[in-house]
Amino acid sequence: MMRSEKSLLQLVLFVLGLSVVSIASGQEGTLVDKPADDVVKLKVPDRLTVATREVPPFAMRNEDGQWIGISIDLLREVNAELESESGHEVEIDFKVMSLAEMLDAVENSTVDLAAAAITVNYEREKRMDFTHSFHTSGLGIAVGAKQRQSGWSGIVDAVLSKTLAITRHRLSIYFVISRHC
Repeated sequence: MMRSEKSLLQLVLFVLGLSVVSIASGQEGTLVDKPADDVVKLKVPDRLTVATREVPPFAMRNEDGQWIGISIDLLREVNAELESESGHEVEIDFKVMSLAEMLDAVENSTVDLAAAAITVNYEREKRMDFTHSFHTSGLGIAVGAKQRQSGWSGIVDAVLSKTLAITRHRLSIYFVISRHC
């Protein structure tokens, strides 16, 4: 696939906000010369090979063994758009792979794209192109209102006080057991 083809396909995926790795270089699909009305048409292959893995709620199998989930639903929306633009049906073939296998397969063009929970980071962006993320998550620490202090000192105090209490409890149990055994 030529660089301009990748750019157009990436634009389509970006607009739809899909968390799918864009079609890697070397795959089928070329831009057809611009018609006189300046509408760009994308020549879409009849079949896309998509790497995925079970990562609920992004990619999972239903009772019938069909792939569903947030990333899969978005992939199907992009596929419907590709079918509409190309005027023909585009079949999706799913290949189950580990995350490392998925990334290698996209990079080496053994699949057209990957759809699952895929974290975008600097090292991966050096290897391939990604759409923009549509999901973010983080780790939080909850502290009770009575223990609340501002900043990190409040969090450290709350965590340490619980840790010390657990340690004291374990030591008490140890001494009770050692006296009676």
